[in-house]
Amino acid sequence: MKDLPVSSIEDVERALQQHRYVADRSLATTIFLALTLDKPLLLEGEAGVGKTEVGKVLAEILNARLIRLQCYEGIDVNNAVYEWAYAKQMLHIRLLESAGANREETEREIYSPQFLVKRPLLQAIESDGGTAPVLLIDEIDRADDEFEAFLLELLSDFQISIPEIGTIKADKPPAVIITSNRTREIHDALKRRCLYFWIDYPSIDREYEIITARVPDVPKKLARQVSAFIGGVRHLDLYKLPGIAETLDWTRSLIALGEVELNEAAVQATLGSIVKNWLHFGRILRGIGFDAGPVRMLPFLTALTVIDLARADDLRTAVHAHFGRRRDEMPILDRALAAFLGIHAPGGDAAASSQTAVRERGTAITVTGRQLKVLDEGEGAEGAEELEVASYSQVEVLRQKDFDTLTEAEMAEVRRLIRLMRLPAGLTRSRRARAGGRDRLDIRRLLRRSLRFGGELLVFSWKSPTLRPRPLVLLCDISGSMERYTRLLLNFAYALKNASTRVETFVFATRLTRITRLLRSHDIDAALNRVTASVDDWSGGTRIGEAIETFNRRYARRVLSRGATVALISDGWDRGDAAQMRQAIARLQRSCHRLIWMNPLMGAPGYEPLTLGLKAALPFVDDFLPAHNLANLEALGALLLETANRRPVRRQTLVVASAS
Repeated sequence: MKDLPVSSIEDVERALQQHRYVADRSLATTIFLALTLDKPLLLEGEAGVGKTEVGKVLAEILNARLIRLQCYEGIDVNNAVYEWAYAKQMLHIRLLESAGANREETEREIYSPQFLVKRPLLQAIESDGGTAPVLLIDEIDRADDEFEAFLLELLSDFQISIPEIGTIKADKPPAVIITSNRTREIHDALKRRCLYFWIDYPSIDREYEIITARVPDVPKKLARQVSAFIGGVRHLDLYKLPGIAETLDWTRSLIALGEVELNEAAVQATLGSIVKNWLHFGRILRGIGFDAGPVRMLPFLTALTVIDLARADDLRTAVHAHFGRRRDEMPILDRALAAFLGIHAPGGDAAASSQTAVRERGTAITVTGRQLKVLDEGEGAEGAEELEVASYSQVEVLRQKDFDTLTEAEMAEVRRLIRLMRLPAGLTRSRRARAGGRDRLDIRRLLRRSLRFGGELLVFSWKSPTLRPRPLVLLCDISGSMERYTRLLLNFAYALKNASTRVETFVFATRLTRITRLLRSHDIDAALNRVTASVDDWSGGTRIGEAIETFNRRYARRVLSRGATVALISDGWDRGDAAQMRQAIARLQRSCHRLIWMNPLMGAPGYEPLTLGLKAALPFVDDFLPAHNLANLEALGALLLETANRRPVRRQTLVVASAS
């Protein structure tokens, strides 16, 4: 990009500082390289760390127009690039017909640029000859893979092809900033066209600088205390850590309330006794599936300081405003609030409310404490009789034979059969539509076709939602107690990964390791050797709760955001804390479409899940299935196909399939 107002990395640092954006030298260096080389800049990081602000500040530095494209699931060319103004085209057709224009002249007129509605991407390409604009493509991870593929032409050659007009190429390429919250992996082809930078949460000192820069009237002592407090919160095991945006909002709230420091008196006057009790209310909401992390709790706690807590309607409205997202959630929030106030409220109404709370808590304990009998003797006998049918082929016998009883030759044959396995991926509806079907009228295509008949609606066009495979996350136990099954499970993971691109694979014993990329190979032996060399805790102890907790903290928001199904394969032997297991598995269930636990020990006659870890986890498992033979692994595919579009009814109970 020529004629830049910045000519060095130091100039970029000073310009960012002048526009109240506090950045370290590495970010300034990356921005300078992106401007100098005319390369798009991909910024990844957690929500609220200042990625979008980079695009806004850069537009101010360059004195250029900011064009922002907010991505979402189902975004397409009509929303992002261009579309034709069909109503104006039809009116123009009528005018041309009344003037006696011929067909060729009519077609040439109606597909002229005056009828072209330019969306953000086309606006960024067609600069007016002045300063090239700044194109901000925000939250690209929310868009579909198809939209990423369309961006490849734009980011490579800065041109857009329109069939009716031709190819439009940018005279001056825009400065492109792409942001991602890593709710899913961005395709490598898109990353190769960009410079990459990861924006992490700031240190306490850096956050202090950000607060004083963005909120100039904040007392320095208050800024230091707020940054230290938020820095401590980020070390907690929370689903969503507070970002810089939440820090600035909280600081402005404290200033609005007249606070100059976070001393004990100020905290007591604002958040003291309220925080002690209302943080427990946040835990209650998180326990029933609401997003009540610090991002929502901090504004809610601040709101409680400015409303009259004696007015039940105001309090209920505050709860709805901060935690409600759909109309059908409001009665659930009301019941949670009534139960919470019954525990803490003084006076006469407390007794009745607390009885309700006790009944509700008692119901929850009764429901979650139900024990399961996994295998009935009669069903086991029927299964044994079926296995004695002499007409089964050798392959069919292997399908039903317990992995624990296989010889080495049979084990090798089973591994070969697993590699050939192609489990059907369950399909789910996408927001993106396709032509055909009879679901809804396709207004765009309907109007476009009508242009052939002088604007008359003679041929109707229909559209229906596209179907895409539902993502699958596989968590495999490779501890010492699972050593007999480990090689088979890795073969199973390899078969799943190579059959679908929407499979994420993890293994764990005492720690969690992501092996998705390691399994991308046409040579299964090479792939499994890479996995073996990369995993340090092979055949070690088992800490299932700790591994799932790590998954929730580091990977869940990225790999579960598209409604993924989670399949956990483990025997349930755990050396960790049962309470940690219960909390981690409950959070995992709330985050995924369906949670399936497959246990190879269910093939043993009379088996019951009696370990403390399994007892703690089972109430939060949607399906508890056997995994002791080849037929059980194949049954997983049938279950995924059957339940792809049906979310389980979660009452903290589960239906257990009998071992066969």
